[in-house]
Amino acid sequence: PPPRRPVGPAGLLNTGTNMLATLLRRNCYVAERPGAYEDRWKSGMIFQVPWGKHNPPSFRLRNVAKQGGKGVVQTDVLPVVVVRDPIGWMASMCRHPYAVRMGGNCRAGELVGTKEPVTVAYKEENVTAYESLVDLWRVWYEEWLVVPFPALYVRFEDLLFRPERVVDAVCDCAGGRRREKFYIKGESAKGEVGPHAGGSGYLESVVKYGNATRRGETLAMEEDREHVRSGRYASL
Repeated sequence: PPPRRPVGPAGLLNTGTNMLATLLRRNCYVAERPGAYEDRWKSGMIFQVPWGKHNPPSFRLRNVAKQGGKGVVQTDVLPVVVVRDPIGWMASMCRHPYAVRMGGNCRAGELVGTKEPVTVAYKEENVTAYESLVDLWRVWYEEWLVVPFPALYVRFEDLLFRPERVVDAVCDCAGGRRREKFYIKGESAKGEVGPHAGGSGYLESVVKYGNATRRGETLAMEEDREHVRSGRYASL
């Protein structure tokens, strides 16, 4: 039932999970939860899934996130998984790699290749290797496609260009209610501290990621474009 159904974002790094968390918390609430309308922190919209939003779904029931994970019944949570266009995502990963070792795919913060192996430190003692940067994107999301529990899936690009429609749909599906006035944050939802410094704000992101020419220029080498298009990555 809605009072026991927290809604939390999940997604790879650099896919807009912070933006989604802010939009839901500021615009949606579950009326049956005590104090949900008066206090957005009691709205039923949580910062992340309690096993860690950037972790694969196999971490569910096996891990408790340091931020906001304690005390949340993991089987009650409705995950909202953010999926981002892999080409734009790879370019962002070069600028802000966080826990991903990018190998030779990046140079001076720019994407220069897609085929070098990468590793992800989901936890200090859990480092996972992937065949390539594209393989990380594919494997991570393929695991979500076969989970045995309910989940919602939204596109980063829809969240960016149609935020109100996305929030309305998620809120309605979760049994929540929309607040009267829609709120959207202009500056970066990640903040400007530590590894998040230099993140794009909302308007800057609209300009940056709405440029189809820029997207086409991201993969400069034909062999990289072919790597993304061919074989096991054809669905991307």
